[in-house]
Amino acid sequence: SIINQRSLVSTDSQDSSRLCLNDNNARVIHVSLNALRTLLPLIVMHLQS
Repeated sequence: SIINQRSLVSTDSQDSSRLCLNDNNARVIHVSLNALRTLLPLIVMHLQS
């Protein structure tokens, strides 16, 4: 499970998406990472302005 989570963090491929669907924990982590990746630039821009 830990290995799966690490590979989800390091890769952004279709394979990681398939892993997400198989492992519920990994899916939650993947969704959280995607949300962070989307929100982080917005937060940084807001803080810098």
